[in-house]
Amino acid sequence: MNLTRLSPQEIAGTLLVSSSLAYILASTLLLAFKRLVLKEKSTTSFSRSHDIFISIAAIACIICLLYGLFIEPYQLDVTHTKLFSPKITTGSVRVALISDLHTERTIRLEEQLPAVIAAEKPDIVVFTGDALNEKQGLDVFQKCMTAIAKLAPTYAVDGNHDVRQFPNVKLYPGTGVIQLNCKTIEQNVRGNIISLTGAPVDKEGSIKGLIAALKDNTYNILLHHFPATILLLKTPGDEQLNHSKIDLLCAGHTHGGQICLPFYGAIITHSGTSKKYESGFYQVGKVALYVNRGIGMDGGMSPRIRFLAKPEVTIFDITADKPAEEK
Repeated sequence: MNLTRLSPQEIAGTLLVSSSLAYILASTLLLAFKRLVLKEKSTTSFSRSHDIFISIAAIACIICLLYGLFIEPYQLDVTHTKLFSPKITTGSVRVALISDLHTERTIRLEEQLPAVIAAEKPDIVVFTGDALNEKQGLDVFQKCMTAIAKLAPTYAVDGNHDVRQFPNVKLYPGTGVIQLNCKTIEQNVRGNIISLTGAPVDKEGSIKGLIAALKDNTYNILLHHFPATILLLKTPGDEQLNHSKIDLLCAGHTHGGQICLPFYGAIITHSGTSKKYESGFYQVGKVALYVNRGIGMDGGMSPRIRFLAKPEVTIFDITADKPAEEK
């Protein structure tokens, strides 16, 4: 982990959690040594209370660790979000967003994912990047995406893992998935024109040109891996994004923090906007930003653990403008 990439808030949170866990571990080992080896017992009310606290904290840490390793990574959340736009003139359009599969040779949620998406009956599926943790996960990834692409037109962009760690791996041949690497495709859904634009990581310079070419009367969805892309949408005179051509920006990357604290949320996001857009829905002027928590987990030496950041499929129901009574 490169601490220079973290914000001061993330560094402070990491140090606080690390020091707290280190204290609990050291105190637990010392307590065990006193009781089991030296056969000592606490002699004051303070030391007895401290020993009870440390024992409870150690048990809680073990329970949380087991939960984060063996339970939460396999609990898939389906989040429904309603969006309104006068550009939708006939019925509604349903879009499914997934991100950050990070597949490996070990199968986790990849075999369940197509059935979960199928049950939602989306008109369009979008994937915002980070396919693999290792090359041995390519077959798992391609089988999953092939099954998903059979359900509805499926579009994808490359994340930082795809571009920087696996630049020579062909992810989508034969899957039916359409890559939106610096291009726009229009999809007609029951008379509603949905414009899907995508740019891979490290090609952010193309985004403004792609947006400039968009039509004003189509519902415009932008796919990019990083939530910080919201900052690239700002233009002179439209810093608040009240006039952007983009209606919906779909992103991932943060994994919702992957490890979170109650009432605080993500400890680390690795995002250029830190905790400001760590996960979920944000309305930024005219633009709806959604940061998906992803399906998989970081690779390499990182522990395969999720805590208070369940894997997520996001379902958008986009309909005509809100009824007057809801405005």
